[in-house]
Amino acid sequence: MKKKILLIVGFLCIVAVANVYAIGVGVQGNLNIFTSMVHGSDDGEGGTTFAPGFSLLFSPNHKFHVAGSWLRDNTAKQHVVGLTFDFVPMNLELFPRKKVLVKVRPDPFSIFFNVGLGVYTNTFFGNPDSDVPIQKITGGLRVPLGLSFFIDEKIEIFTHVAPSFGVDFQPEFTFSDPFFPVALGLRFWF
Repeated sequence: MKKKILLIVGFLCIVAVANVYAIGVGVQGNLNIFTSMVHGSDDGEGGTTFAPGFSLLFSPNHKFHVAGSWLRDNTAKQHVVGLTFDFVPMNLELFPRKKVLVKVRPDPFSIFFNVGLGVYTNTFFGNPDSDVPIQKITGGLRVPLGLSFFIDEKIEIFTHVAPSFGVDFQPEFTFSDPFFPVALGLRFWF
């Protein structure tokens, strides 16, 4: 009986929070810009690699963002699966049309500049020249800087770059080279 009551109370709390905060769901295309040493190429060449990918993302409100991503790194012949958690406390409307103390939803055709702090983890799979299925696991901090354009109060087009700095946990514990994921996406707010 106590479990049923707890489940009902938990469900009601989720519904209440969902009614107070907007929930965003969307997709984004990723373009990671980094040196070849970051993605496991052992040719010793520095170089910059562009690795396209995509993400599914969930935003329980305008301040927290979670994204899961996949990309194919053709240079190192790997697949990379990543997960990011971002906290975006600064969401500044660039050209406000009216002064309001608290906005629940943005006005149509509003543009926002946002800055945040987040964490990431990436797992590199599948180099066919190796017997090890997981080539590398990395994690660290990121600083997302972005622009958001609201077509209306429920449809957002956004872009961001997130300078990222971290460590490799596998195959050995070392500092990772910094990299700069760039994203362009579409999010729907409910």
